[in-house]
Amino acid sequence: MESVETTMDVGETRVTHRMRRALGVAAVVTGLATLLLMPPASASCVGISSKQDAVANAKIAFVGEVVDTTNHARTARVRVDSVWRGARIPRHVIVRGSPATGNALTSVDREYVKGRKYLFVPYKRQARAIFLDNMCSPTSEYSAEVAGDAPSTTR
Repeated sequence: MESVETTMDVGETRVTHRMRRALGVAAVVTGLATLLLMPPASASCVGISSKQDAVANAKIAFVGEVVDTTNHARTARVRVDSVWRGARIPRHVIVRGSPATGNALTSVDREYVKGRKYLFVPYKRQARAIFLDNMCSPTSEYSAEVAGDAPSTTR
């Protein structure tokens, strides 16, 4: 069987069907490579102070272990171990590390790891047991260094 090649005149250049397909594939590959090689978006947080200052000025700060995550690890169910600052809170709370839900992503998304402890310094209390957090807050993984900064009023 003989191969039939179609051609199309584009000005002075003859472009074959096979060449158009190759150019289309090249454009798609180039676009995907560009997306994959781009550095991840990062938040541009303003007004970041030291962790000690942030905790001292926070309305709420607490230490807790992430017992479960949802929303692509951006929402954590947390067992509260101690409260460093602010009013009493329930033993289990929800911390939302993103303003987005579903598959939407933002530049300020914070992800949590199940089983890890954090010093949570959320920027807002949304409800009795729901707190809002993101990459711009001073929330950090709990460590011996962080424990050394615990205020004397820790409960």
